[in-house]
Amino acid sequence: MLARDYCDAAGRKKGKPIILSHHMLYGLKAGQAKMSKSDPDSAIFMEDSTADVRRKIRGAYCPRTADAAVARDAEMQLAADDLKNPCLDYVRHVVFAAPGATFAAGGATFASADAVRDAFVGGALSEADLKDGLADAVDALLAPVRAHFERDARAAALLARVRAYKARPDAAAPAWAAPAPASRRRALAAAADAAVGDAARVVVAFAPAPRLQCPLADAARHARGLADALRADAGAVGVVYCSDWAALAVDAAGADAKAIAACHRRYVRAVRALADLYAPGVGARVGAVAQSAVALARPSDYWIDVIAAGRRVRLADAQRAAGQRADDEGARVGAVVAALMRCADVAAACADVVVDDGGAGGALALARTFWAEDDRGGAAAYAPPRVAAAAPPPPLTLDAAAAAAGDENAAFWVGDGPDAAKRKLKKAFCEPGNADANPPLALGAALVESGLVAALAVARAPENGGDARYGADDLDRLVADVAAARLHPGDLKPAVADALRESVLAASAAAADYPDAKKDAACLKALAKKLARAKKSS
Repeated sequence: MLARDYCDAAGRKKGKPIILSHHMLYGLKAGQAKMSKSDPDSAIFMEDSTADVRRKIRGAYCPRTADAAVARDAEMQLAADDLKNPCLDYVRHVVFAAPGATFAAGGATFASADAVRDAFVGGALSEADLKDGLADAVDALLAPVRAHFERDARAAALLARVRAYKARPDAAAPAWAAPAPASRRRALAAAADAAVGDAARVVVAFAPAPRLQCPLADAARHARGLADALRADAGAVGVVYCSDWAALAVDAAGADAKAIAACHRRYVRAVRALADLYAPGVGARVGAVAQSAVALARPSDYWIDVIAAGRRVRLADAQRAAGQRADDEGARVGAVVAALMRCADVAAACADVVVDDGGAGGALALARTFWAEDDRGGAAAYAPPRVAAAAPPPPLTLDAAAAAAGDENAAFWVGDGPDAAKRKLKKAFCEPGNADANPPLALGAALVESGLVAALAVARAPENGGDARYGADDLDRLVADVAAARLHPGDLKPAVADALRESVLAASAAAADYPDAKKDAACLKALAKKLARAKKSS
């Protein structure tokens, strides 16, 4: 039904599934519309012995008349039945399922289920005779099954294993054996565009969900984290992990696969270029991998990891990791699926270290918790990665509220070139004498403090104080000069613009210079128009 509802919602007329339902047998106890997995006496099972069959049927609910005190649930039944007698139900749908079948009970032979019902309801057939006849008939049907499991060695071993699970409730869910680390590493090496050796430590940055405008600060944060980790460990390799299938699940970038890929290509190049600013030469040690490529390199292993996470993770925890409230009836399942996929992703990326993206309380924390559990056979196959908190990036947002509302001049974005510096800073709030709420001042000081530029160089006429230079040791003086109005916004903004042009915006521009850049830009432009039309029509 869910698949049919999806087809209706998606407007898919072709391929809509047709439901061919069969009758659902009643449970053997009173009020059971169907068997209960938690109650082994509620049904006859293929591995039941003759003694099991007789015991269950003899103890089964078997009314001659409808009992108003017994709960009624006809959801799983295809025909009206007020009596709801499980013994007669088995006679009709099990014994008489075979063409030409007959039923012997109480010294009589019946040719139809209706005849058995009439005899029982009318009193011609006793409850004991009905149950004995049913037990014999069902036992005869199971006889060849038992013979198979006795003669076939493989089948016998399988049955013994199932019975062991039944004997040990704690083993009913067999230990999940995660793939060996070497298998994961081979899959990553096949899918990544960087050399991932057997011994290399892997430092992973998970790219944010793709969007038309990606904050340059996100790329700077990941670049700084990767640069710090790789500079400290010469044997490590960096990987930007692009969760393209998870992006489809959360409807990112309009769930457009081409646009998602374009966003990820642009982001990866920005991270590499910015990493070189923090540590020259490090960008060459940073590769990228698509979630889909890793999953397809080892599809069975990857999706078993996801399924294992679904079995072990509580729904409330997955929703919390996805940023959802448990009581939100409008929440989409895709976000929960993406959170479970992150559990598989951290292992698929062979992550020894994960660069924190500022959301350690979300899907990453869920993944670490999942892999840290020690009640599974797979716990030893992969250890939870260490989370390395990167130093904060320069404050590349000039007005957070305006940026969140879609004002492209309120922040710097991946793909912005040097020309964006003067244009955006010109509109930025920068009150003379105000050093407390001054985005250009904060940005300029951060660029110097992080080492992205050696100093903030102010060019001004002699009558206005002459040229000035503020290095890492002069930041207190910079703040004091702004607070005392000795440094005017008209001089501060150009200095910050120059610093931006020679650092992060130069890297951002370099990220937009690649063979498919024009094609990707056209794709994203087309998507922007499409989303705008959809928003307007809604």
